[in-house]
Amino acid sequence: MTADADIKSDCAGSHMKLTLDEVLAAGNQLEIEATNGSEHILLTPGLAAKCGYSMESDPWGNTRIYTSLMGCYVDNTLNDTAYGIWKMTFYTPEPTVMMLDEVHEAGYGAMTSPNRLVVRSPYNTAQTYSEDVAGVPMEVVKVGTYFTTPQGLRIVDLMAACPTGGVTVNDGTISWNIPRYITPLLTGRVKILEMHMGINGKRLDKAQMASRGYTLSTTEYHLVIELPIGSPDGYFKSHAPDYQYHLSYTVEPMLELLWIAKDTQSDTRYKVLFPITTPLMLWYPDIVDETIPEEGVFKVKFGTMLHDVNLVNITFSTGVLSAAECNAKGFLQEQKYSNGSKIYLLQVPFSDDVVLKHNPEPLLTAYFLPLTYGFMVMPEETPFSYSLAVDASLHDVVLPSVFGTCDNASFFITVKYGSQGRNFETMLGTQMLTPELGRVYGQTENGTHLSLSLPYTSLDVAFELFDMSSVKARLDVLLWEPINNWSLNDFSLACNFPLTTTKCYSNGTMTALSVKVESVPNLVPHQLTLRDKSCKPYFSDDRFAHFSFNVNSCGTNESYELFYQAQDYPVQKYLRQPAYFEVALLHSANPQLELILDNCWATLQEERTSLPRWDIIVDGCENLEDRYITIFHPVVSDQRVVVPSLFKRFSVKIFSFVKDKEVLQDEVGYM
Repeated sequence: MTADADIKSDCAGSHMKLTLDEVLAAGNQLEIEATNGSEHILLTPGLAAKCGYSMESDPWGNTRIYTSLMGCYVDNTLNDTAYGIWKMTFYTPEPTVMMLDEVHEAGYGAMTSPNRLVVRSPYNTAQTYSEDVAGVPMEVVKVGTYFTTPQGLRIVDLMAACPTGGVTVNDGTISWNIPRYITPLLTGRVKILEMHMGINGKRLDKAQMASRGYTLSTTEYHLVIELPIGSPDGYFKSHAPDYQYHLSYTVEPMLELLWIAKDTQSDTRYKVLFPITTPLMLWYPDIVDETIPEEGVFKVKFGTMLHDVNLVNITFSTGVLSAAECNAKGFLQEQKYSNGSKIYLLQVPFSDDVVLKHNPEPLLTAYFLPLTYGFMVMPEETPFSYSLAVDASLHDVVLPSVFGTCDNASFFITVKYGSQGRNFETMLGTQMLTPELGRVYGQTENGTHLSLSLPYTSLDVAFELFDMSSVKARLDVLLWEPINNWSLNDFSLACNFPLTTTKCYSNGTMTALSVKVESVPNLVPHQLTLRDKSCKPYFSDDRFAHFSFNVNSCGTNESYELFYQAQDYPVQKYLRQPAYFEVALLHSANPQLELILDNCWATLQEERTSLPRWDIIVDGCENLEDRYITIFHPVVSDQRVVVPSLFKRFSVKIFSFVKDKEVLQDEVGYM
């Protein structure tokens, strides 16, 4: 041998065993060459069987070569060529006679020494035959050998019977059944004197057998050896038929018997070394998901895989990464055990592109990691794969937020993006913020914020109320996720803006502005009139009505000259608009009398005693609990008023009755 390797040898009986290290491990197609002088001879399997050589390897790098000390190409210092084989007769059971050269040409090995006669027969040669013994198939060879000795010609009958079956595998246990009495070898009654079990050609004592879980027992017809699958004396091998991972287990038990013939007291030692490989077993590695969602990393433990399996790549949702690329990204770690098996630890951050994400709820993110591990069985380079998926959920979503301010004319709105970025739509009032509308409102945007500026007169602003000097306007902003129709944030900002509703001019004209508020949604501004119904707006839109008139026209500055008629009722007024009242003592012109208004009140219903009610005059005076105190107006003599003390005039700003902050009715009620 020319390879550099540690070689250990030992001799036992008639064989020598060589053990090599991993340099010549399993998977390397070893070729044994024997040396015959200067000639190198390649030992084919047939020639090796004929000449007494064998070799076996396991996936862990253990290689053993067995050489018979009576094998071909072995120099025997005690060899005496005078003891030569002449001819041999094989019985199948019919006799077939062969000369020595014919025996060698047929594939048999035969040689003698001063103390031994050795005949070797490969299985399945023409001169061997099969026989069933107690239900166990056996390969049998029977031969008579003629050879010369100093004492003359001798004839020795030889017979060998080797089991080729009798193995069952069930519930993790290998059972090997050997006939208790191998009838082809026996010609009379015998007694078993010794019975030993071994592994790899070496006997085991009872303590060694017990520690490994081995048993050797007898039945009426069989000797039974039982071995657990996975014992340390054997080894597993990986296979991948149809791209699926399978295991086989190989172990080589030995049975050694010593018989004695009861009639002749001659003994026979019988030894069988029987390699057993289990049928392929479908194997599913363990998958342990050790992910802690709060850590934001998928942690998956995959294995155990045998020494002869290599991880080639992992397929993610974004594509295939080799094992080296996975290592470079920090995804993959390989942990090896002392027996060469290994597990794979995969760690993938939730934030990586290979992780799929979606939001089943507004604040919840579901993370999903589909994987396909690609493996290769060595040395056959047979591929197989495993697919799996792990998932985790985490309440880690930060929703977008809205805040804003006002000045005297505009709303200023800022939208801060959440953890999902710009994945939402923005509603301003009742319409969606489009790029065109954004340009109107001076939209600016960066990677984290969106800013807008809206005049309070914008159509997306709602008016809540107004008085003579200001209007209270409100801007509603809604952020929503359109795919699932989720409301992400609902924001409202209300501010008071300066507003001049009436203005007088030196030329005796006056302008007035009427504003539609949201509490009266049915109001149509262009249908509004002043007290004089002929006084209509000179301009109006959906929310404003603009009037321009002479100060002495349109029924205005409290002259009590134009009164409502029966056909004018019910009179429509709007919140905070003054309503004017006059009370007179009729059918009297006595200047010594004075009309006193003791109590006046408003009710929601026409019945004066109904509830709710609100006092507008109390004990002849204003109701000081009212936000808008009743105003008394002076009365002077004119063509209609002869005695002013018999008249009282006052005005009240229109209000609504409410209960639990809910407006009971748009109309002011009855006074």
